[in-house]
Amino acid sequence: MIKQLLAVSAFTVSLLVGCGGSATIDLNRVSEIATDSMQTMSARTDINDGDKAIEALREEFETKLNSSRPMVYPESYIAVTAEADGSFKGYSDVDNNHVQSAEEEELFKMELDSENQRVLASNPSGSETASSPFSGMMTGMLMGMMMGNLMGRQRSAGVNPAGRKANVQR
Repeated sequence: MIKQLLAVSAFTVSLLVGCGGSATIDLNRVSEIATDSMQTMSARTDINDGDKAIEALREEFETKLNSSRPMVYPESYIAVTAEADGSFKGYSDVDNNHVQSAEEEELFKMELDSENQRVLASNPSGSETASSPFSGMMTGMLMGMMMGNLMGRQRSAGVNPAGRKANVQR
């Protein structure tokens, strides 16, 4: 049954990519789930390293994206990777192996804008962006380590999400 589901999902993605179309994902929900994942992480006390905090946030975010109802992206499993620039990339992981292959399309990029205290979720081209506020949840040592790590990665990569405006309507 699972193999049949994966085959149908792979066919659907191949068809969409082959026809020049692409499936869409609700960027507002992505930004809200990211904020919720950060809120969950703020209560954890078992992590004392910035890189481990980033990985724990990635796992929490991926789990919540895939378990949300209604589904954020019913076409396939959504895998999330933590990128070197401090962002998180979500892609359609049709074969659920956490390795993005050529036919597995990127769905979104999630970034933290600490200056404006918001989470940004954008489509791969960057033409659509949604945001969700995260003020008030920046308490605790873990959140401080995680934010410091992400902001350091952004600065190293020359990324400044503060200048972008959200253009997806709620």
